[in-house]
This record gives sequence, C-alpha cells and structure tokens, in this order.
Amino acid sequence: MFKTNIINHAGRFILYSGAAVLILTACSKIKSAADQEIPDLSRKGEWTSVYSEVFTQESLSDNWVPLRGPSFDNLHEIPGTFVGWDIEEGRLKGKTSEAIGLRLKGKFYGDLEFHIKFTHKLKHRNFIISLGDKNFDNAYCLSFLRNELMLTKYGINNTIYRKRFTDKEDNGPADIRFKKDGNRITIYLNESKIIDYVDLFPPISSDYNCFYIGCMESLLEIEGLEILSKRIQEENNIVKNLMYDFQNGSMMIFLDNYNRMYKSIPEEERRDMQIRVLQAAASVGNYDLLINAGKNFPGLPREFLAFMKYVGYVKQGDPDTVPSLEKEKWRASGDFRRNLYLVLFEQIAQAQENNNTEKKDKYYNILFELCKSDAELMNTVLIKQAIDLAENANKEECYKKLINLIEALSGADSDLMFPEAIRVWSDIARRFDDMKTFDILLGIADSKLRNAPGCRSWQYLNKGEWLISRGNKEEGLLWLNRVIDEFEEEAGPWLWANCSKAKVLVSQGRIKEWIPYLRDIINKYSYYQKQTVMLESIIRKSANPEERIRWEESIKAKTGIKSIRVSSEEEGLDGPYALVDGSLDTRWGSEHGIDFQWILIEFNQPREIKGLKLFWETAAAGEYDILVSQDGVLWKKAAIENNGKKGDIRLFLLNRKDVRYLKINLKKRATHWGYSLWEIVLI
Repeated sequence: MFKTNIINHAGRFILYSGAAVLILTACSKIKSAADQEIPDLSRKGEWTSVYSEVFTQESLSDNWVPLRGPSFDNLHEIPGTFVGWDIEEGRLKGKTSEAIGLRLKGKFYGDLEFHIKFTHKLKHRNFIISLGDKNFDNAYCLSFLRNELMLTKYGINNTIYRKRFTDKEDNGPADIRFKKDGNRITIYLNESKIIDYVDLFPPISSDYNCFYIGCMESLLEIEGLEILSKRIQEENNIVKNLMYDFQNGSMMIFLDNYNRMYKSIPEEERRDMQIRVLQAAASVGNYDLLINAGKNFPGLPREFLAFMKYVGYVKQGDPDTVPSLEKEKWRASGDFRRNLYLVLFEQIAQAQENNNTEKKDKYYNILFELCKSDAELMNTVLIKQAIDLAENANKEECYKKLINLIEALSGADSDLMFPEAIRVWSDIARRFDDMKTFDILLGIADSKLRNAPGCRSWQYLNKGEWLISRGNKEEGLLWLNRVIDEFEEEAGPWLWANCSKAKVLVSQGRIKEWIPYLRDIINKYSYYQKQTVMLESIIRKSANPEERIRWEESIKAKTGIKSIRVSSEEEGLDGPYALVDGSLDTRWGSEHGIDFQWILIEFNQPREIKGLKLFWETAAAGEYDILVSQDGVLWKKAAIENNGKKGDIRLFLLNRKDVRYLKINLKKRATHWGYSLWEIVLI
C-alpha cells in the first residue's frame, strides 16, 4: 500500500471521467429493418510513425515532451532504492511505481496504434500502459496484473474487457500492439489477436496526445517503442456547427438548425451529423434527446435507436424509470451488452458514493436482467456484487450471491472463472472470520482445483495468516511453510508468505539466522517492490535496534510526547512513533482482521489540544472514538466517528485544555485488513 497516488496500484493516476460519451463508428454490424447500416465514420487517413525508438541517452524528438517522472534523456536509478528508470544497452529498465510518459506537442487528430517490444515474457509482471488526453479524463488503459490483462476506460474501475493469457500465448519476449481504429480496439500479443472490442461509448474527443508506461512491483525491460497515428482532415464544418449549437444553445435552436440544414447537406453526411449530435448529447448530459432519438432521427437503425433510448434512461439516474428489456422486446448484442454494463456500473459507483443502497441494488437488478444470456458478464457481476456486499458487512446477501455463482460454475472446474470465484469467496470468508466456510473452500481447491494457478497458494497463505492473527503462530507457520515449499513459481503468494513468516520470526527473536535467506529473496525479487521493501525494513530493524530507539527519542524531544502505546503493531512497518514523526511517508498498522484496537499517547505535561487531524491509509477505521484524560483513569469522549472511509483525511475540533493523555479507540474496520494510519497532527 504505497503512499503514491500515481497508480494505487493499477491505474489511479488516470482521473475518472463521469461523462461517458456516446457512439461511434464501427456499428456496421447493426442493421435496420431496411437492412441499412450505420456508416463507418472513421475518417480515412494514412498510418504514420510519430515516434519510434530503441532507447538511447539521446534527447527526444522535437515533437515530444516528457510527461511526469524523469526525462528520457536523464533516466537513472535512485541509489539505495527500488525507484527509477535506467537506460542500458538500448533498453529502458523500470522498477518503480512512477509513470514515464510522453506528450505530443500537437494532436494525433485521429486513431492511434502503439507497439512495444519487451525483452522478457509477461508472466508475473505487473504494469500499466495508458493513452489519452493531457489530464487522462479521456483515456484507455491496458493493465497487466501478472497473468491477467484488463482493458479499461477512464481508469481501472471501468473494465471493458479482461482476459487471462496462457503460457502458450506468452511464449517469448513479449510484443504488444494496441490499435484504436474508429471505435474498434484491437490488442495483439506476439502477433496473436487477444482482444477485439467495439467501444460504443468512446470519449467525445479522440485527439489523444499522451502516452504512459508505469510499472508496479515488477521489473520491466523495454527494447523498443513505436507510436503511429492515422492522420485525418478536420470534421465537416456543417456537423461541427450543429454540435456547437447543441452544446452552447438551447434544444429549440438546435432542432431548428437541424431541420433547416438537414436537407441541404449531402445524404452521405446526414448520418454522420446525426451520430455526432447524439455523441454531443451524451457529453453534455441531455439524455432526453437520447430517449427521443427514434422520433428525432428516424433514419438510424431501429436496434441502435433502442440502445440509445435505454442508455438515456439509465444515465438519467433514476433506476425506476429504466424500461424492462422484456417490455422493449429488444435484446442487446454482445457489443451493446458490454457497453451498457459499463454505463450501469457508473450508476452503481455513484449510488455507492452517495450511500444509496436501495438505488444501487436496483441497478444491480437491471444488470442481472441485461446479462441473462451472457454467462461471463453475469458471473463478473455476481463477483462484483458479492465483494460490494462484503465491504458493507452484509454476510447473508453476500453468501447468497456466491452460492448462486458457485452453483452456476460447479460443472466447469477448468473454467478460469470457477477458481476465481473460490478465491474471492475464501477471501470474504476470512474477512467475516468464518473459518468453517473457508476450510470447505480450501478443500475444494485441494481436491478439484489442484492445477488452477493461484487458487491453493493464496488460500494456504490466508489460512496461515488467519491462524497467526489469532495467536496460533506455530500452526500458522506450518501453512506459510507449505506456500514457501510448494509454490515458489507463484511469486505473489510466495513472497507474502515469506514476509508474514519474517514478522513471526521477529516477534519470537528468531530472525537473525534467516537474514541471509531474506537478503537472497530481496536480490532475486527486487522488482516486487512492496514485499521486498517490507523485508528490508524487517532486516534493518532486526539488525539495528539501536537505530529505531534513537529515532523514537528524537521524535519525543520534538513533540513533547512521553510515550505512544498501541494495542498491536504490524511488523515490517514503521511502528507507533511513525504516527507523529511529521512525515506522510511512514505509517503505523495494526494486526489484520481484529476490530477493537487502540492508540494511546501520553504527553510530558498537560497541554491544550484545539484540534486533531487524522490521515488514514486505505485500511481505515469505519468507527472510532477520540478520548482525552488528565490522569489516564477517567476519560471523556472528545469526538465520535461512525462513518469513516478509506483514505480519509479527517479534522476534529476538540478545544480541550489540560490534556495529559489522548486515546483513539478503533471499534470497526472499514476494510477486511487491520487499521493503518499515516499521521496524527495535533493542532
């Protein structure tokens, strides 16, 4: 859980845009009753290389400027850390959470293709590639999270397409091509087409000019990069003027101009005009025009107009007004279904942001109706809703969804979705402290999913960590050792098992004999940044306990704090004094999985506290009390929080005098982890 907000950890540097916009060009499959097709609006042009390089220390082309991160002509590895990029023998090397980017000084004015040659396979890599406008409000993102590929739009939470690729597909140094041609997104891995997707909701502006590569906990070596653009001419001025009228004038002005101009423009341009006007309607939130598109634009194909109407109702934001697909007598095709899926999840995310559970559930019901004939989407929706219900501690409903999912998948042991469902359920069972269910699922993994990558290893790890959190360290170590002994080829769970084992060894005073082994792990897996940094921290504290004592004493002298005590401490972090060291680069964390925890600060002498500011990490507290005392015996509640959120920065006005003791009682977690706090600022 890094502090950097650049990715968090797979894409948050792309800012989410709530204004999903409409419609496109490659709808050539959709036919009206008259068997007419929507024309292909991708404007013609030649593909031209705008950037191509095998990496050297030479400066960039004059057409490009570096964007975030170090410049390409001064890339270097920061000494003593795992952060930075380096150029070596014509290869760009990165092992960082920072993103390297390029921005074209002009615009592409058309479609785009990028081609990246790596020097290694993609297996177990963890990185992200994005292209979009300068703020990434309009963007596509390609994420490789070890053996899974995800194509997202506007950020990691809006998944358009996901795929696990096999060793056969990842059969050598990876060669990736991403091609956006009109509204069709095609992705090739080693010349094999692995994604072919028609995006019915592209950003209204396709003038992308920014390109990013960010690697997360994974070493990348890039041999070459080429970016091509399809150069095109400006849009038809008549269409542009109509869109301007629509966006900046009233509906009446637009319709008047539309009716007046419609007959005066060449027939081949009329549908172009209609589609671009509907695109503008979506961008400015005029959903009435989408709902009434059949009346205003009767020449467009019937199925397409039904789709527009449905989108208009959904994006109005009232689930009770969305017509039933049965009543519409219309079933979405695969492309329509995936696009509507994204629109509905936008509404679900907004309802969740507003804590509107009723509205969120209604949109889920609409999603289930939409996905009746698409098993893959239906299963994905069930998993998403189960996780959502678990986050809100609704165990009964969460388990109902998971039971439905497992029953639907139980005959497909080899299907990738089945082991994923088992993994999700086992993680949720651990979150609910439900070891009976967890052990049943672990048995399924052992008996039916022995060859499913990642299924058994993560469950063994969960079992070991749960036992350790309950004080049964020796039995927990047995499960961690099973992961370490059996699953070294699955680097993720294997490294976490070593980290968790190292924490136990520290608490038992048995770490010194393991330090050479841990150093070998750090050298071998340095690109898994989070785990290796944690191991480095454990080794440093174990080898130099005096250093930590000196650091704590310096903080006491600066702050007037006599002591800080906590109910528990997660090994590998920076300890309780990180809470008041004045840095947002250090944090305290509690043991995972236990609700009631506390932080107790004693001052050298009574002092006035006007206010308190808390900087929470993702693993925040959902409910907590702030108490003050003069003697450490009698306590008064100074503030109460019952709606804490992940990543909160909360300011409490206390106005208390003669405070000798300050205590924070943490009563309920906001996540399934423990509690994690960057800093406590006293005002």
